[in-house]
Amino acid sequence: MSGPSYSSRMIRMPRAIDWKPLILLAALVVAVTAWRVSQAQQSLWLDELHTAWSAGGELSEVAPRAAAGNQPPFYFWLLWGELRLVPPSELAFRGPSLVAGALLMAAVYFIAARWLGSPWFGLLAAWIIALEQGANHYAVEARSYALVTLLATAHVALFAELCRRPGWKLRAAFIVGAALLFHLHFTSALVFPAELLFWFVARVRRLMPVRYTVRQLTLDLALIGVLWLPAARTIGGVFGRRHNWEAFIPQEPFWHFLFWLSWSMAALWVLAAVLVDRYAVELPRIRSNSPDAGGPSPEAIRLRTFAILCLLWLLVPLTLAWLTTSLNLARLFFARYVVAAAPAAILLAATCARLAPSKPARVFVGLLLAGAALWINQSLPVREQEDWRGAVDWLNEKLQQQPLPVLVFSDLIEDQGLREPHDPSFEDFCLFPVAAIYRVNAPRGDLLPLPSHGTGLLNSNQRLWLRERGGAWVIVRTKELTRANASAEAVAAEVSADSPSGPLWGLKDNLRGERVHVVRIGPRAQTIEP
Repeated sequence: MSGPSYSSRMIRMPRAIDWKPLILLAALVVAVTAWRVSQAQQSLWLDELHTAWSAGGELSEVAPRAAAGNQPPFYFWLLWGELRLVPPSELAFRGPSLVAGALLMAAVYFIAARWLGSPWFGLLAAWIIALEQGANHYAVEARSYALVTLLATAHVALFAELCRRPGWKLRAAFIVGAALLFHLHFTSALVFPAELLFWFVARVRRLMPVRYTVRQLTLDLALIGVLWLPAARTIGGVFGRRHNWEAFIPQEPFWHFLFWLSWSMAALWVLAAVLVDRYAVELPRIRSNSPDAGGPSPEAIRLRTFAILCLLWLLVPLTLAWLTTSLNLARLFFARYVVAAAPAAILLAATCARLAPSKPARVFVGLLLAGAALWINQSLPVREQEDWRGAVDWLNEKLQQQPLPVLVFSDLIEDQGLREPHDPSFEDFCLFPVAAIYRVNAPRGDLLPLPSHGTGLLNSNQRLWLRERGGAWVIVRTKELTRANASAEAVAAEVSADSPSGPLWGLKDNLRGERVHVVRIGPRAQTIEP
C-alpha cells in the first residue's frame, strides 16, 4: 500500500517567532492598563454601586440582590469571592474588568494575526481596541461587560475552530463558555445565533471543511440549554419588568448603532470587498473556461471566511437587538447589551488594511486606521463622573453636627415602585447607593428612599416625622444643582402643605457635586409681625 505523496501532504515547518510585534503588544497592554488603573480609582457610579452592594453582603444575599438589579448572580459571586481576599475599594471592584480589558487586547491581536496572516495586523487590531472609547470605559467599570466582551471574543474564535476540529475538548469548551457567557449577562445570548449562522453558511458555501456535524451541534446545544435552565426564574422576573427599559432605550433606526460602534463602518467596506471578489472577479474567471482559471487560493478563502465570520458576529446580534426593540418585545438595542459583538467591528477594521491590493497600500491603510483611532480617542468627550464618594463624605461630616434624616433620590428606573405597596427589601434596594462602599453614617431608620419623579413623594406619617425631626438632608442624583434644589423644594413644600400653622420649609445648605448633590431642608426663620 502506497502512502500519500509528498505533494499531497501538508508539511508545516517551524516558523521563527517575530518578537517585535509581541514586544510592542506587551508595551501597549502595560501602558494602557497603567493608564486605566488611574481611572479605576475614581468614585463608583450608580450601576457600579449596585455591584458593590450585591457583592458586599453575605453569600446568601448575592443572588437576590443581583436579581433585584436585573442581573444574573455569577459575576457578583466572583466579586464576592475576591472580597474575601482583598479589602473593598474602587480598584478591587474594578479589578476583574481591568484584567479582562488587558486580555482583550491580546485576544484580538492573536485572532487577527492568525486569520489575516501577519502579527502586524494583530497589532493594529490591538491598538484600535486599546483606544476605543467603549472598551476603555468597560475596562474601568465594576460591571460584567468587559468580561462578557473578552469571553465572547474567545468563544467566537473557538467556535470557528470547532467547526473544523470538533474534538471533545473544543466541544466541552464551547458548552462551558456558552454557559458562562449567559450567566455573566443574559444579553450575551445574542451572539449564539451569529455562530450558528456562520456554521450554516460555512457548511453550505464550503468556506472551509466543516466537520462539526448536525448531530454533534444538536447535542451540544441541548447541553447548553440545560446549563441555562437555572436562570429561568431570574429571566422571568426581568422580562416582567421589561417596560422599565422604555425610560432610557428609545426605538431608533437600525443605523444608529454606528454612534455606539463607530468602527462598524468597516463592515461596509469588507462586505463590498467580499462581494466584488466573489461575483465580479472569481465567478467571471471561472465561467470564462480559461485554462488558468483555478479556484481561489487558500489565503483568499481564509480571508473570506474570516470576513464572513466577523460580519455575522457584528450584524446578527445588532439585528436581533433592533428587532426585539422595534417590536417592543424587549428593549435590547442599547450599546451595553451588544458588547459581545463589539470586537467584530475592530477586527473588520483590521481586515480593511489586509484587503488593500499591495504591501505599500496595506501599510498606508494600516497607518491611516491607527491614526484615525488616535484622533477619535482624543476628539470624543470625556464621560462625566458621578462623585458619590465625595457627596457621602461631605454628608457624613455634616451629620456629626446635624444628625437629621437622609432622603435619597437615586434616580433608579425602578424607584417609581415606591409609590405602590412594596416589600421592605425594595426600599433597601433603592438605598444601595448610600449603603454599599460609600455608607451614610446614619441609622437605617433615618434613611428614606423617594421616587425620583412626580409629586406625592411623602405620606402623612413621613411628613409628621420630618416636622418632628426639624429638618432633613436630601441627596439627589442629577446633572444640575438646580434640579437637585427643585427636588428638595418639592419635599419641603409637601412637609409644609398640611401644617398651615407651622413655619414653611425651604433650602438651608447644599453641596454642588459631580452629578450627585446634597441639600439640607428645614423650617425657614419666622418673621414676627408687630
